Amino acid sequence: QASGMRISTELAPLDGALSRETELSLYRIAQEALNNVVKHAAATEVRIELKLERQKIILSVTDNGRGFITEDPHQQSSNRIASGYGLSNMKHRLEEIGGSCEFDSKSGAGTVIKFSVPSGAWKHDRSGHS
Repeated sequence: QASGMRISTELAPLDGALSRETELSLYRIAQEALNNVVKHAAATEVRIELKLERQKIILSVTDNGRGFITEDPHQQSSNRIASGYGLSNMKHRLEEIGGSCEFDSKSGAGTVIKFSVPSGAWKHDRSGHS
């Protein structure tokens, strides 16, 4: 409410499917991503989705803000999006649980960040095997 942004969520029912470490890491990643949107994006809307997709858990944070890729065409894409303590912290947390992330950001057109965690981070697979 304090940010003035409209926040929507779509969360798959994953209760008990993840290890405590993975749950906490995903929570902290989502928290940092939202913090970045509030501080830097000048967005009016943000959407958080948590879903199962091809034996992976996908956490995505999408905003309609200003994006964070610079206009300099000579700067490498990975350098343009990998800077900043918040992004570095999110990537580190994700690496600790065997996950990966993708960024799609265009200047003036918002940002989508997808965090992917493979089924190995789960407590057990969906068939009930440990």
